[in-house]
Amino acid sequence: MVQVSSFLLSRAVLSNLLVRTWPGIRCGTGRRQLILPYPDCDHRIRTPTSDDDTLEPPMTPQTIGVVGARGLVGQELVRCLEERAHPSDVLRLFGRKDRGSLPYRGELLPIQAARLDELGRLDLVFLATRKEVSRPVVPELVRRGVRVIDCSSAFRMDAGVPLVVPFVNARDLGGDPALVANPNCCAAILACVLEPLLELCTIDEVDVVTVQAISGMGRAALDRLQAELGSGGPPHAREFIGNVWPHRSPLDALGWVGEETKIAQEMPKILGLPGLEVRATCVQGAVARGHTLNIHLRFADPIRVTDAQRVLSRSPLLEMCASPQPIDCEGRDTVLVGRVRAPRSVDRRIQLVACGDQLRRGGALNAVEIAEHLGLVSEVVD
Repeated sequence: MVQVSSFLLSRAVLSNLLVRTWPGIRCGTGRRQLILPYPDCDHRIRTPTSDDDTLEPPMTPQTIGVVGARGLVGQELVRCLEERAHPSDVLRLFGRKDRGSLPYRGELLPIQAARLDELGRLDLVFLATRKEVSRPVVPELVRRGVRVIDCSSAFRMDAGVPLVVPFVNARDLGGDPALVANPNCCAAILACVLEPLLELCTIDEVDVVTVQAISGMGRAALDRLQAELGSGGPPHAREFIGNVWPHRSPLDALGWVGEETKIAQEMPKILGLPGLEVRATCVQGAVARGHTLNIHLRFADPIRVTDAQRVLSRSPLLEMCASPQPIDCEGRDTVLVGRVRAPRSVDRRIQLVACGDQLRRGGALNAVEIAEHLGLVSEVVD
């Protein structure tokens, strides 16, 4: 559990941390029914209720803050809230300084400098910030009675902090937590795929090879990709186009990059399977915002490929297709799944491919779904 008493930073230090720059990249529909805005998709996404209670929406309007609103995930959070929050809820946007604005329901909302005194007056804060910003700020907000959904990795593996994909482990939201961690983008997408398969049999091992979108590197990298696409310059002048490279998170002493470690650590916590073996190999490629996951699973007992296809096709989070491609998942709430196969028709080993939007399903949308499930966003019912 987050121990506020252990954080004795002064208000001035915390304020200085808040106003430093952050490229806020790591942040993913609700109790209402949402008809996806794609003509070829007939899935409706419904948020499940916890085993013992159905949380009611708040009786009074909520004042909601998005910190890191200029980043890619912050902007996606604003779009998700525009689609889903009740008109009576009040949204405020925060960044490194008083600069700029974002469109929201027909008007421009100003982006204010993030100050603790201002944030402390809100009901709910989404932090689309780096862990260096989130770590000292979260305990102070919790102390002031603010509910926090943190999209950074700062508290994900803390024993007392729920790490949640609402359709998978909403049970972990019991007890009215003040802080909820939003998972790593690949972990959130992978959890959506694995959860229905657990209906068939226990999963012993997960091996996943990811080809990740440039959006995970931040706005500057995404702008660079767009510039390269339009330049037509020679290959030696290009960093991204025509290239795939190891994920650029830090390398540890054993040769694993940080992204691979996050997936391996977060999946057992999300699924409630502490003994689950997860190994990841993460690369990045010249794709805007769609992550591709090549998933290899080993089950405790043999299962039929047709049964795997059946339970996957029933999940409201997934959309089955012959050949998932990252370009097709951009802007979607669902994860595209296909190429479900095995060496034999009945086997302990199953392979499949999944594609999900890094900013939406892997980040902002999941965070908003957490708030909906907790009754912190009083969503509109269509």
